[in-house]
Amino acid sequence: MSAWGLAIGGAALAAGPPIIHWLFRRRLRRVEFAALRFLLRAQRRTLDRLRREEWLVIALRMLALALVGLLLADPVSDAGAGHPGAGALTVAVLDDSLSMGHRPPGGTTVLDRAVTALADHLNRADPDHRVAVLSASRCGRSDPLPQPAPAGELKRSGFAERLAVRPASDLVADPAAALTAAAALANAHRGSVTVWWLTDLRHGDLDGTRAARLKSAAATLPADARLVVQDLGQTVEQDLAVESVLPPSHRVVAGSPAVFRARIRNAGQRSSAATTVSIQIGDAAVPPVAVPALGSGEAAEITCTATCPEPGDTAITVALPADELPGDDRGSCVVTVHRELVALVLAKDPRIGAARSLAIAIDPLGDGGFAQRVRQRTVAGWDGAGLDDVDVVLIDNPGAIAPAARTALTAWIKAGGGLGLILGPTAELAAWSQASGSDPPLAPVELLAVEQTRSPAVDDPTGVRLRPDSIQPGSFLSLFSADARFADLVRFRQPAAVRPMPGARVLGRFDDAAGSPAAVAWNLGRGQVVAICTGLDLASTAWSKDPTFLPVINDLVWQLCRGDPPRVERAGAALSEPLTGRLADAVSATLTTPRFPAEDLIALAVDGPALPGGRVLRHAADHAGVYVIHGLLADGSHLIRRQARVVDPAELDLARATPGALHAALGRPYELIDGGSAASGGVALRWWLLAGLLVVLVAETLLAQRFGHHEANGAAPPRLAV
Repeated sequence: MSAWGLAIGGAALAAGPPIIHWLFRRRLRRVEFAALRFLLRAQRRTLDRLRREEWLVIALRMLALALVGLLLADPVSDAGAGHPGAGALTVAVLDDSLSMGHRPPGGTTVLDRAVTALADHLNRADPDHRVAVLSASRCGRSDPLPQPAPAGELKRSGFAERLAVRPASDLVADPAAALTAAAALANAHRGSVTVWWLTDLRHGDLDGTRAARLKSAAATLPADARLVVQDLGQTVEQDLAVESVLPPSHRVVAGSPAVFRARIRNAGQRSSAATTVSIQIGDAAVPPVAVPALGSGEAAEITCTATCPEPGDTAITVALPADELPGDDRGSCVVTVHRELVALVLAKDPRIGAARSLAIAIDPLGDGGFAQRVRQRTVAGWDGAGLDDVDVVLIDNPGAIAPAARTALTAWIKAGGGLGLILGPTAELAAWSQASGSDPPLAPVELLAVEQTRSPAVDDPTGVRLRPDSIQPGSFLSLFSADARFADLVRFRQPAAVRPMPGARVLGRFDDAAGSPAAVAWNLGRGQVVAICTGLDLASTAWSKDPTFLPVINDLVWQLCRGDPPRVERAGAALSEPLTGRLADAVSATLTTPRFPAEDLIALAVDGPALPGGRVLRHAADHAGVYVIHGLLADGSHLIRRQARVVDPAELDLARATPGALHAALGRPYELIDGGSAASGGVALRWWLLAGLLVVLVAETLLAQRFGHHEANGAAPPRLAV
C-alpha cells in the first residue's frame, strides 16, 4: 500500500469514534413523574453540557486517529522536487564539486545531505516516476545517472546506496554545462519536468562569465519546466587551504639544496591560529614548517630548503591539518631533478685567462664531483650546436656571432636557458645588442665608445670597487652587500662603459663618479641574460685570486640556470605523457592515481595512434595530487614519470552567493529552497506530528477523566435520564 493510501486509511479511522458513539449510545425509556417536572429545566442544561463534553472528547479521539494516519504516510514538506508522481521526470543536477565536501563541526558533509535528499525523493516516488542525476563538476564524463530511469527500478538496484559512497570531486562546479544537459533531457520528455539543482551556492558559481553561461543554459529549459534551486550550503568558518606549491626558480640538481615554496590561504570566515604543515619530498619527510596565524582571506608563503638525493621526477606534497574542508588541505607539484648542472664556457682560448678562471670556479677538480660540470669550446666557428644538454652558457669577450648560432641561442634562452656575457677589453656587442630579423637583442646593454687604458701592474691598487648599497637583494652579487669589507678588497681596473637597454635591471654599480653599471640583466622568454661589465682576466682585475670569486660565480651560474617548467596543472586537465626518449621503448604502462590504493592500477594503452609529436599516453585526471606512470621497457627495466594536479583556485572562493546574484544569473522563474534538504524537512514534519499526537492523547485522557468518562474500576458513570 502506498503512503498516501495509508493516510486515507488513517483519515477513515478518524470517523470511527462518532460512528461507535452513535451505534452504542444509550437508549432510555422515558417515564413521566409529576413530582420531577420542576427538575426538567435544570436537567436539560446538564444534558447539554454532557453532550458538549462527549463531543469534545470524541473530536480529540478523531484528531488522534488522523495524526496516526499521517504518521503512517511518512509525509515530508514541499521542499526539493515536490511530489514525484507517475509519468513525471525529475532531473537532479548534483553539485559534487570540492566545496560540497564541507563538513561543519559535528555534522555531515553538504554532499551527504544532498544525497540524502535524493534518496528520500526516490523512496517517495511512484515506481513509474523517472529520474536522472547529472554531475555539476563532471557532466558528460562521470554522471551518476545520465539517462532517466524508473524510480522503482532504481530502488530495487540500490542506486541510492551507491550514490551515498560517491565522494566529492576535486573539480570546480560547472552548473551551466549540467543545466544544458538537463535541458536536453527535459525537452525530450513528454510530461511534467522538474529540474532540481542541489548546490552549496558559492559566490564563484555565479561570478563573471560563469553567470553569463548559466543564464544561457537556463534559457534552454522548457518554458513549463519547474526549476528548483536547493541551497544546502553553510558558512565555512575554519578552512586553511594549500593554494599552490611552487618549485624552485632555479634548476634542481641531485645532492644540491633547493628552496621549495608553498602558498597557504585562509579561506574560512574566521581567523586561523598558528599551525604547521608537513612537507614530503619524494619518499622523505622534512621537518614541519610553521604557518603564522592568518585573518580571513589572508595568505602566507612558506619556504623549505631540502635536498633531492636522486635524479628524475620528484613529487613535493604539502599537507595541512584537517579542517572543515579537507579537500583543499593538500597540494603537490612535480619537479625534474637533474643529475648535474652543465655549463658551456666559450672563449677565444678557453684554456687561459677568464675562461680558465670560470671553469675552475664552477668545477674545481674538473670531474663534475660537485654536481657541476664544465664544457669548454672556442667561440670561433661555433654554430650553436650542443645546447640541448647545457644549462648555462658563459661567453668571455663576445664578438661576432653566426646567424645560425644566434637563432639557436635565442630559442634556447627563451626555453629557459641562461647566458652570461663577460665584457672584457676586446668585447664587441654590435651583433648582440641589436635585433636580428624576428629575434630580439640578446645583450641587456650596449657598449659605449670610450677609450680604455690598462694599468701596467696586476697588483695595482688603483681601480673602482663595487658599491655595496647599490647591489640588488637576491642577485649573485649579494655577498658584497652582506659585508662591505669584501667590496673593499676587490678592484676593477678597466670596467666596460655601457648603457643599459630599456627594461634591463641594474644588479649593482661601481663606486666611480658616474656610478657605472657593474652587472645588468634582463629576461628573455623563460630564460635570462646577465652582462658582467668588466673583464675577469688578471689584466682587468685580481678578483679571480680572491676567496669571494668562487661563491659569487657559482651564485651567477645557479641564478642563470632557470628551473624547469612546473609539471602541474589544474584538476580535470587530461593526463598527457609523450612517449619520447626512453619511454618510447615502453611495451606497457600503468597509472596510479592520487587515490591509490582505493582506486586500482589503470592500464594505459601504449600502441595508440601517433600524433604529430609522436605517441602519447592519455587518461582523465579528475583528482588533485600526484599521478605516477610506470613504464615497462623492452629490456625489462622500468621508467617512472610523474605529473601533478592541483585544485582550481576558483573553488577556494567559499563566500556565499546572494539571492540577487542567483536571480540575475538564471534570468527565469525558479524556486529557491534555502537551508536543509527535503529529507530534513520531512523529519521535522514527522516530529511535529508525533508531538501533536502526544498532546492530543494527553488532552483526551485528562478531559475524559475530568468529565467522568473514565472510572478507575471500569464502571460506567451514573447517568440520570428522565
